[in-house]
Amino acid sequence: MFGRSGAASRRSAAHPPPRVKCKGRIVFLAADVVLLLTGLWCFTALVFCSGWIMALLFAAIACCGRYCCKASFRNLCFQLVIQLPVMVWFWHLAPAGDTVYQAPWAKTAEVTVLHPFVVVNNVRDFHYRTETDYDVRYVQELYDLRQMESLHLAVSHWDGLEKIAHTMLSFSFRDGKRIVLSVETRVPEGKRQGAWSGLFKQFGLGMVWGTERDLLQLRTRFRRETLYFYPTTATPEEAAELFLALMEKTKRFTEKPVFYNTLFRNCTTVLAEPVLPVLLNGKLDIRLFLNGFFDELVRDAGFLQWTGEDFSSVKNHCRIPEFLPGGDEEYSDHIHKIAR
Repeated sequence: MFGRSGAASRRSAAHPPPRVKCKGRIVFLAADVVLLLTGLWCFTALVFCSGWIMALLFAAIACCGRYCCKASFRNLCFQLVIQLPVMVWFWHLAPAGDTVYQAPWAKTAEVTVLHPFVVVNNVRDFHYRTETDYDVRYVQELYDLRQMESLHLAVSHWDGLEKIAHTMLSFSFRDGKRIVLSVETRVPEGKRQGAWSGLFKQFGLGMVWGTERDLLQLRTRFRRETLYFYPTTATPEEAAELFLALMEKTKRFTEKPVFYNTLFRNCTTVLAEPVLPVLLNGKLDIRLFLNGFFDELVRDAGFLQWTGEDFSSVKNHCRIPEFLPGGDEEYSDHIHKIAR
C-alpha cells in the first residue's frame, strides 16, 4: 500500500495538474507581453534619443533572440538582459548644457531669495505684433513677499480641446506688481514641439516667469486660445508660501536643468506639486493629467472663489475675451476686473 502511494506521489510530482500548468502558462504569457511592450518602449526611446540605426540594431537583436530562444524562459531572460541597459541609459540622460533653445525659451529665470525679498532676473515681457513677430524683452524685478495680495489660476485651451489645456499661476502684489509662472517645454532649435516626443526627453523644462501682457495676452489675442482666469481663495500668506516654493524650484531647475515630460513633469504637475497633498486629499485624480479639467479639480477642493453649482456659468464669467480695449499696459487691469 505504501509503495503504491509513493509511486502515485512521484507521478503527481512529475505531471502537475492541468490547473497548475495553466497558471504557469498565464504567468509566462503575461511576462512575455510585458517584455514585448517594454521592448517597444526601448525601441522608441532609441529612435528619439539615439537615432534609427541604434533603434533598428536593438530591434534586430531582440527579434533574433525571440527566434532562437522561441517561447521559453531563456527568451524572457534574453529580452530582459538587452532591455535593462537601454532603460538605465535613458534614465541617466540629462539635458546638454550647450543646447540652443528657440527664442521664446532661450533664457531662464535667475532667482535670488533674500527673505522677505525675491529678485528675479529674466522676467519675460515680450511685445507682440503677431504670434511669431515680437520684440524680445526681459526685465529684472524685485518682489516683497509682505506685499503679496492674491493668486489667480489661468487655464488656456487651444484648437478646441476640452480635456487638455495649459495651466498657469498669476501672483499679484499690493504695490501693483504682477507676475505669471508658465511651465513650458524648452524646444531646441531645429525641433518641433509634440506631446508624443515629450515622453522621450526631447525638451527641456522651462520655468517661464513673465508678465500677464506677455504670457496671457499671447494666448488670447494672438493664438486665439480660450483662456479662463480664476481668482482663488488663497490667503496672502498661502500665496506667498506657494510663490516662494515655486521660486526655489525655479532656482533648482536653473542650476540643474531637467527634461519636460508630457505626463509626469508638465505645466500642471509642476505647479500643483507643492499643494498636492491638500489638493488631492491623498487620492489620485485623473484631472491632474487631463488638465483641461484641472479648474474643476481646484474648484472641488475649495480653492476657487467662484463655488456655484453651475460651473459653466463660472467659466463664462471668468473667460478672457480675445480682444480687450486699450494697449499692453492696460491688459492686466482689464483681466483682473473681469475675474472679480
